[in-house]
Amino acid sequence: MTVSPAFGTTTCAIAKVAFYSAPFRRCNSRLPKPPTRANMNPRIIAFVIFDGVWLSAVWGRDPWLWLTALMIAVMFAATPAALWRQRRAFIAILLVGLLVEWLTVLFGVIQFTGTNGIPAWLYLLWVGFTGMALVVFDWLHRRYLLAAIAGAIFGPVTYLAGARFGAAELLLPVPWVIAVYAIAWALLMIFISRLVNPEALKSRK
Repeated sequence: MTVSPAFGTTTCAIAKVAFYSAPFRRCNSRLPKPPTRANMNPRIIAFVIFDGVWLSAVWGRDPWLWLTALMIAVMFAATPAALWRQRRAFIAILLVGLLVEWLTVLFGVIQFTGTNGIPAWLYLLWVGFTGMALVVFDWLHRRYLLAAIAGAIFGPVTYLAGARFGAAELLLPVPWVIAVYAIAWALLMIFISRLVNPEALKSRK
C-alpha cells in the first residue's frame, strides 16, 4: 500500500497541532519521551549483547553457561547505576518471569531439554532479559497496550525458535503454545511497563 505525500504531510500537521495544544501537551508530559541520542548508546549496547546472551543460552545451553554469564556481566557493567536504582523492579520481574516458566512446565505446555524443571541456562537467560528490559524498554513505561502487543507477538516467537534449536520440546499443538505464550507475555510486558523507570538512565554515574 502506497501512502501519498499529501496524506503524510496532513498527518504530520495534525500530530503537531495535537501535540502543542494544551490538553495534549499535559497528557504527553505524563509519558516518557522516546529514546534520545544521549541515552541511546546504553540501550543499543544492552540490546545487542542480549542477542548474544539469548543465542548462547538457548543454543549453547549448559556447556556455554560461562559465556552466557560473562556477556550478562558485560551488559550489566554498561549501566550499573540504572540497574541498581531499579533493583526492586529487577527482583520482581525476575521472580514473576521464572514463575511463568515454572507454570508452563508444570501444566505441560513445554519441556526443556535435559530436565523436568527449569534448566540453569534459563535462569541465566532471565537474569539477562530482566537487566536488558529495564534499560531498553523504559520508554514503554505505562504504555500498556503497546507493551501487551509487543509481548503477544514476540513472546511466542522466542519459544518456537528455542524449540527449533533443540532447547525444548513443545508438548501442545503449536497454535495452543502460541496462544498460551501470547497471553503470558502480554501480561508480563504490561507488568514490566508498569515497573520500569524511565528516569533511570538520565544519570549513569
